[in-house]
Amino acid sequence: MKIVNLVFFYLLIVTNKSKIYNVCDLYYTLKFLGMDPFKRIYAEQYVCAADYSSKLDTFYYENTKGIPRYGIFQLSGLEWCDNGRHKSPNKCNKSCNNFLDDDVTDDALCVKKVVESTLDMRAWPVYKKYCTRTLVNRYYLKCLFGRSGRLSQKRKGFRSLWIPSKDFRSEKVQSKGGWLRSLPNA
Repeated sequence: MKIVNLVFFYLLIVTNKSKIYNVCDLYYTLKFLGMDPFKRIYAEQYVCAADYSSKLDTFYYENTKGIPRYGIFQLSGLEWCDNGRHKSPNKCNKSCNNFLDDDVTDDALCVKKVVESTLDMRAWPVYKKYCTRTLVNRYYLKCLFGRSGRLSQKRKGFRSLWIPSKDFRSEKVQSKGGWLRSLPNA
C-alpha cells in the first residue's frame, strides 16, 4: 500500500507543472496581466505578498489552522476556490487545483476578485507583517533598475522622500511617471 501511495504522489508531482518564479519575472507578468496598478495596489505589492506567502512557488500548498491555501498567492480553499473537501462559496468559480500549476493567469484573476472585495491586502496576513514600504520599494527598484535601495514615499500630492542605503550612490532616479512611486497604505 505504501508503494502505491508513493507512486501516486510521484505521478502527482510529475504531471503537475510547477514553477518557482523569479521576483522580476512575476513582477512583469503581473504588469502584463493588468495588475499594476489594480485598485491602487501595485505589482510589487502583489510580488511581496506572493514571496512571503509561497516563496514564489506556483505549486505551493499549505494547510494552517484548518485553512487550505493554494498556489503562488495562497488563495483560501474555504473562500475563493473549491477543493472538493470543504464547503466554500468559491468566489473565483475555480477548482483549487487550478492554482497549483505554472500558469498564474487564473491566480491573478482570482487575486483581482480578492482585492475588489477587500479593497486592500488584508487577505494576505503576511503582507502586513513583512511587506513594509521599504521592502516593497526594493522589489520595485530591483525589477525596474536592477538594484535596491531604501526608499520611503507618499502618494501623489505629497513630497517623495529619498533615503539612500549606505552603499547606494546619492543620485535621484526618475521613472516614467515621475519620482519613484509611492504606495498607498494597504
